[in-house]
Formats: sequence, structure tokens, C-alpha cells
Amino acid sequence: MNKSAERRAEEVSEWNDGSLFCQMVGNITDYAIFAIDPEGRIRNWNKGAVSLFGYGEKEIIGKPAAILFTPEDQRQGAPERELKTAADTGRASDRRWHLRKDGSRFWTSGAVSSLKDEAGNLVGYVKVARDATGSKQAAEALTESESNFRSVFELAGTGMAQADARTGRLLRVNRKFCEMLGYSEEKLLAMTVQELTHPEDQERTLALFQQMLRGENGFDIEKRYVREDGSVLWARVNAVALRDKEGNTVRSSASIQDISRRKQMEAELEEALKREQLMRSESEDISRSKDEFIAMISHELRSPLNAILGWTRILRQGRPDDELYNRATEIIERGARMQSQLIEDLLDTARIVSGKLRLEVRPVNLVTVIEKAIDVVRPAADAKGVTLETRLDPDAGQITGDPDRLQQVIWNLLSNAVKFTKEGGRVEAGLERVDPYVQIAIRDTGRGIKPEFLPYVFERYHQADASGARRTSGLGLGLSLVRQLVELHGGGVAAESEGEGKGATFIVKLPVRAVYTAETERAPAASQTKPLAGVWAIVVDDEANARELIASVLESYGARVTAVGSAQEALDLLTDDAAPRPDVLVSDLAMPGEDGYSLISKMREWERARGADALPAIALTAFGRPEDRTRTLYAGFQMHVTKPVEPAELAVVVRSLITREWRSKQ
Repeated sequence: MNKSAERRAEEVSEWNDGSLFCQMVGNITDYAIFAIDPEGRIRNWNKGAVSLFGYGEKEIIGKPAAILFTPEDQRQGAPERELKTAADTGRASDRRWHLRKDGSRFWTSGAVSSLKDEAGNLVGYVKVARDATGSKQAAEALTESESNFRSVFELAGTGMAQADARTGRLLRVNRKFCEMLGYSEEKLLAMTVQELTHPEDQERTLALFQQMLRGENGFDIEKRYVREDGSVLWARVNAVALRDKEGNTVRSSASIQDISRRKQMEAELEEALKREQLMRSESEDISRSKDEFIAMISHELRSPLNAILGWTRILRQGRPDDELYNRATEIIERGARMQSQLIEDLLDTARIVSGKLRLEVRPVNLVTVIEKAIDVVRPAADAKGVTLETRLDPDAGQITGDPDRLQQVIWNLLSNAVKFTKEGGRVEAGLERVDPYVQIAIRDTGRGIKPEFLPYVFERYHQADASGARRTSGLGLGLSLVRQLVELHGGGVAAESEGEGKGATFIVKLPVRAVYTAETERAPAASQTKPLAGVWAIVVDDEANARELIASVLESYGARVTAVGSAQEALDLLTDDAAPRPDVLVSDLAMPGEDGYSLISKMREWERARGADALPAIALTAFGRPEDRTRTLYAGFQMHVTKPVEPAELAVVVRSLITREWRSKQ
């Protein structure tokens, strides 16, 4: 043995020399403390080591320390690495599984320190260890619990989120919550609960968080969130308070369930219920109105009948004098006429409802129609002391319609106006052109109409005063007939009033006749030259009568006409690459949906895209102002013709435009 080895042996032997320090270390029972020589053999063994590892001092001294390691650690060289680390750095951590004598395992928490002499030579190691199996198991249980919680949190089918109870800042969110709101996890963790909450629910949410801070365990509510795209998400939120050791609420943990579909169904159900209630109420109102209407019919028919029967009996009692005879016959005649008018109103209503009312359509001069209606009403107005005034524009324009039915419309409106105007009042009938219509306005200074009744003034079973104490006679069908007759002419009617006692105005709008027709005018004879022979024209007008009339006029001058009722139908014809192109387009401007401006714009765009020649196009319209003409030409039409147009003039315009366009291409 060399001197170095002898010296180390002496030093190791000194570890068991019975000194006071060695006795102290040897008697420690809470920690295993033992020495290891440079070759890795155990050189001393305290009572704590005996207790921890199960080896007695005599059976362990001189054995390699590696026997205390698990087989897997031994195979991987863990004992050698531990000593080498202690030799190189002075200390090595010892936290691993070790083996007892009986083969059982326990987790140690300890360290290995190197021992060196005065010259710095390594003389051995000291290892200190204690049993930390309980702490290890607790830590592993905590890790497993955390892992399980994270799995449940992340994979939950509902949204999950945790937030700071004081600031509301989100601390943790799961994937489902991100999907529900459309935000990324990174964005959500930079936001607060309040920022995500719908403005109308923010105050309530803040109050619930404050209650948790004061000791409440949590809350279960339905609230709205605002998604990243701005849409609203309805959710049921179940939140619980998480507290520290002192019982202070530090954060909230919540599950969030999307209930938007349920809320939508509830809203739809509520809306359906409201509609059902409204329909029931309206049905009850209509039923009640019908009952009142039937009672009123009985009253109105019985009143003149009573007068007729009564005066007939008087005449049959004996030969009356001339004055009594004249009075009786006048009353009988008036009663019969009244009954006849009531019955005619009922029959007209039935015809309209069943679709059996037919119009005898021809060109109509409204000035004449209005004057005839005024002549019928004037005696009643004079008898009441009501002044009748007219303001009729003879150049308002011609329309197409049934003059008898239009006179019935105006008579009804004038008759009502006189009926509801007091003595000394005034009724005015006006006629003017208000593009694209001819407008009739009947104004009076009479009783007026209540604002709440205005929406129902043209309804068949509604009357402003349906009580038994009505101050005027009649079935109340007049205005309903007015509306339906005007609509059959393609027009519309509206009522205006500032309220009771402030008079009323009824406005009738009728479409302008496309082509003017004088009573003496005739289409060109077949033997005459046809200036439009060989011309193919496309006619576009949503109003059937106008469309048929324009087509008839052009055909009478030799043209072949294809008439359509909408801009889309015309576009389909004009932009068909496989079909031949027509020679001219004649189009109305004011059409529902897509108008004439849109039609010409799309057609010109299609022509430019294909390098095609511009199709000659004429706007035949009721809009006649200079600015209307400018807009029409700017849109792409080459000609602007105002309704109504003379047939010969229309033929000349079509022919001249085609000729001009043909010459420009030469």
C-alpha cells in the first residue's frame, strides 16, 4: 500500500474512532448519514441509515453504496454519476428512488458532499438522506390531479374560463370558449369578462363579481357575450368562487353553455304567439264589424222601405190633393233610388271580391268625368249650403280606363265630402299632372278623420262611427269600392287629415296613358305605306294596358313587336349571344324592382364588353321635366318621349332614330 492509500485509510478509520462528533452523527435517527470512500464503498452507518435502509452497521460497512440504488439506476450508472458530480462540484443532489434491504422502494430527499484533505485531495463522500416518499406521492397526486383537471378543462364540451375576481381579467380559457366567441386564446387572455359582455348585461355581471368578493359562492345566470365579429351569443354561465387559505376570493371559474339557439326559438315562439294573438284580435274585430255591418244593412234597407210602404198606404186611403200626391211620389222615388244605390254598392263589392267585375277600358278625358260627377253631387251641395269648387288642368294627360267606373269613384269621394261638410263649408275637386301620374284630389273643410282611423278608412268592414247613433246614412262601402276600382285601373288612393274638425283630402293617382288617342283618330289603312315595315321592336312596360297599346300602335305602322313586362325579361332577350338583335328598344322608366335606367345601363355595358353596336333605344315615360330628359339621355337612351304620345309621332320617332343610327354606321 502506498502512502496516499495508507493516509486515506487512516482518515476513514478516524470516522469510526468514537469521537464526540462521530457519536453525535451516529445517534441521529431522522436522517441517514453515512460515509463513502473514493472507491464508492460504505465506511460508516448511523442509526438513521439503519432505520431508513434496514441494514445493520456490520452488514453494510464495506459494501458498495450502489446496492442502495434501484436496478434501473444501477444499469444507467446513476451511483457513479452522483459521486463524480460531488467530486467535481463539491455537492450532488440526491432525489431518487432507493432500495431498502427488504427490496421495498422509497423516495429520498438528500445530498452527497465530497470530503477533501488539506492538500485538496479527495478522501471520500458524506451522504445525507431522508424518506420523502409521502411528499413525492403527494406531488405526483397533485400533478395527476392537475393533469386531469387540464384534460377536463381543455376537452370539455362547454366553454370553460377562469378570471381574476377583482379585475375580471381572463386567466385561463379552453378551446371551446375560444370557438364560441371567435377569438384566439392569446386575444382572450388579454381581455376582461366585461369587455366580452354585451353592454346591456355589463352592470349585472359586475354586481355578481362584487357579490363573490363579499363572500357569495357564485352565480348561475343567462347573459349575452359579443363575439369578435360583433354578433351576439346567448350563454348560460355557472360560476364558482375560488378562495385562498384565508378564505378570500381570488378568482372565479365558470362553465359557459351556448344557448343562442334556444333563445332564438323562444323569441320565435313569442313572436308567433303575438301574431296569433293579433290575428285572433283582428278576427274578433272583423267578426264584430261584420255583425255591425249586417245590422247596419238591415237598418239602411228598412228605412227607405218603411217610407215607401208608409206613403203607399197613404195614397191608397183615398184621392189625395196634388200637394200630398207630389210629396208622396217624391219620397217614394227618393227611397227607391236610395235602395237601388245600396243594392248596387253591395253587388259591386261582391263582384270585386269574386273577381267578376269587368272594366270597359278606353281613352278617358278626366276633366269630362269629374265635371259629370260634380253635376250629380251639386244639388245635394246646394241644399246643404256647401260650395263646390274645381281646379282642373285640361293638359294633365290622358288615361286609359272605364269612364263610368271612374265617375263612380269621383262621385263617391265628392258625395262623402259633401255629406261630412257642414253648411258654409267648401269642397274642391282638383286635377293635375304629377309625374308619372295624373292626380285627382278631393279636399273638404268638413269633419275630418281621427288619426287612429286613417289606416282603416278604405277597409270594407270599418267605419269611423258604427254606433247606433250615426249621424249619416249609408253602408260604408263607398271608400272600399273607391280603392278597389282605382287599383283595377293600375292606380292608388290615399287619405290625409290633420284630425277631427280639420277636413280631409283624398288623392287618386292614375297612370298616364302611353299613347294619346283622339276620338277621330284612326290607324293607317292597310293600303297605306307602312313606315315601320320590317322593323323589329322590343317594348318594355310593367303596366299591361300600356304595353298592349304601344305594341298595337307600332304594329299598326308595320312593325313586328315583342312586348315584355319587366327589365329582366328584356335583358334576357337583348343579351342573348345566340339570338338576332332587334332594331329598336322602347322602354318605360318607372317599373317596380329593376327600372328602365338599370335596363339601359346593363345593356350598354354588355354591348361595350362585346364591341357591339349601340341598339337604338327610346324612353317612353310619364316623367316630362327637363332634368328627367337629361338623366334619360345620360343613362344611355337616344330619345326621350313623354307620355302620352301621338301614335303617328311615335312611329316617326322610331323610324327617324333607326335611320339616324343606320346612317351613322355608313
